Amino acid sequence: MLFAAVSSVALGLVTPALAADPAAAPPAPAAPEAPADRHYVLGVDWVPASRADLVWIAEDQLTGTLAGEFDGAVRPALSAYGGLQGDKTAWLVSLGAARSTSVSWTLESRETTAMGGVRPALDMQRYLLPRQTGATTAWWGVGVSGVIPMASVRSASYGEQEVEDAAEEARATRSRIGGVGGRVGLGGEVLLSPGITLGVRTHLNAHRGQTLNEDALRVATWIWADAALRLQIEL
Repeated sequence: MLFAAVSSVALGLVTPALAADPAAAPPAPAAPEAPADRHYVLGVDWVPASRADLVWIAEDQLTGTLAGEFDGAVRPALSAYGGLQGDKTAWLVSLGAARSTSVSWTLESRETTAMGGVRPALDMQRYLLPRQTGATTAWWGVGVSGVIPMASVRSASYGEQEVEDAAEEARATRSRIGGVGGRVGLGGEVLLSPGITLGVRTHLNAHRGQTLNEDALRVATWIWADAALRLQIEL
């Protein structure tokens, strides 16, 4: 009886002390963090043609393969992209491709010439403020790209020397098509609704290409700026 009475008095003294001193109470479990708002997106960029495009064609700067960076097929004026979009960061990928094949028949043989290119690109966009419906948001971004060349010349009637000449021709064609590049830029967009975004962007681009002929290897780097309108939907 005496032990029970002492325990009751001790419990009565400790309980008010815990209530008066919150630091003495055990900490409450932390609330779990909300998951990041990420979703997949699809969009299109439209780069209007400019006087520089006409000058480029007039000066005969095309590769002659229709698959080079500036030939208009692997990097068209209207291009599509997709990726993963978050409130502050977006990772976007795009893919361009072009290929042409010509076949020549004679009484003795058939010759097949093929050339083309695949242009993958990866861009990262970092938003200055979290995206909100009805609000304008600015971003900066960087990206890399490259044109993977493909070319071949084949015929069942080729002799040893003709096979070597065809391989050299295909190698020279691939050198005109291939290249690597990068870009940095700024942009702004408006989230019109929870699923549609309209924006503009401008990039400073750089591309390194080369041309190989019988006598020399010519390496060239182009730097230019462009601007585009952008429409994007969230999936």
